[in-house]
Amino acid sequence: IVLFAVLRGVFAFLQAYWAEKNSQGVAFDLRGNRLGRGKGWYDRLIKELGEATLVALAYDFQIVDEVPAEEWDQRVHYVITERNVVDCRSMPVQSSQVS
Repeated sequence: IVLFAVLRGVFAFLQAYWAEKNSQGVAFDLRGNRLGRGKGWYDRLIKELGEATLVALAYDFQIVDEVPAEEWDQRVHYVITERNVVDCRSMPVQSSQVS
């Protein structure tokens, strides 16, 4: 129980720090698609990172059934919330394309 409380505290700190410094996503789906702020800044940055493992920090309420994705949108490999670690690599890539 103590370890869980410490981990929740560490998560809260990391989430606050990450949100302040990065704000990389408003919502995520289980396939690693992310809804950003509409400017494409993170998609370009992620593409430049190449083979890096991409981890998003989010709250559970930010995980949704499906995020609309375009062909240029970059996916994350993991989404870590206060309760779960989602391995998006194990989910099918297919998602609705925005038309």
